Amino acid sequence: MARGSAKKTASGNTFLLTLLRNGFLATNAIYLLVRFWLLRSSVSKPAMFGYVASEAIALGLWLTLQSMAAQGNDLQQSGLTQYMFDIIYVTWFVQLASLVSGKFWYLYLTIPGYAAYVIYQKILLPYLFRGRSRFASLQGMLKGNRDAQQPAGENVSKRQQKLHARAAKGDARVQMRKR
Repeated sequence: MARGSAKKTASGNTFLLTLLRNGFLATNAIYLLVRFWLLRSSVSKPAMFGYVASEAIALGLWLTLQSMAAQGNDLQQSGLTQYMFDIIYVTWFVQLASLVSGKFWYLYLTIPGYAAYVIYQKILLPYLFRGRSRFASLQGMLKGNRDAQQPAGENVSKRQQKLHARAAKGDARVQMRKR
């Protein structure tokens, strides 16, 4: 059974690596032909710097994915592997779209923007802020919400509401823990 799974992983990896190779060949051929043959007058240092820098990043990720596949890792897994594929796809799109307008290079900023969002959601919020979003409490105060100290998205059950009411009255049976 383990050999069958390894064969499926290897064939899936081969397919993905072939797809990446063909994608690299197609996007680079289109970009270089259009930029240097059809749009010769639009060749500039910033455009070439953007192309070379983004291509170096994408090639580095492609080589990393190739070495992962050679080690037997599954390239179809989620997580960092999927982010590598996404960066390569964004690179291809930005390179081809930049043939239409140089402003498309700004779309490449979505990658660090998304990375900052993921770091906030998966590292800062749960570990440093203890699950309480600073923005949610601020938003609650602006709306005039009395429960602004409560984390966003936390539903309080009827039982918990009753316990809070008893604790507010000073009932000795209820012991509330402080967060």
